[in-house]
Amino acid sequence: MNKDNQGRDICMNCGEKPKESFKSDTFICEFCYQTKIGHAIFAHVKNMPDKRNSREISKLCSYCSYARAKKENFYCPRFSSGRDS
Repeated sequence: MNKDNQGRDICMNCGEKPKESFKSDTFICEFCYQTKIGHAIFAHVKNMPDKRNSREISKLCSYCSYARAKKENFYCPRFSSGRDS
């Protein structure tokens, strides 16, 4: 591996950055099934397209989380704040 002007790793043969560096920043939204860049929002959703149980945690993009998904108001010990005692 070589380094570019900004110190990032690049391939000697093709000049591209390795794919592993992008894996942590991309995910597939479980509502719209599109690959998104950024961090997923985890939520309990009532109206999932695949009719899954709303007690299961879904990985959503920010648009689906805000505009499309109807969130269930369950307490989730993994992703909710407070109430753990």
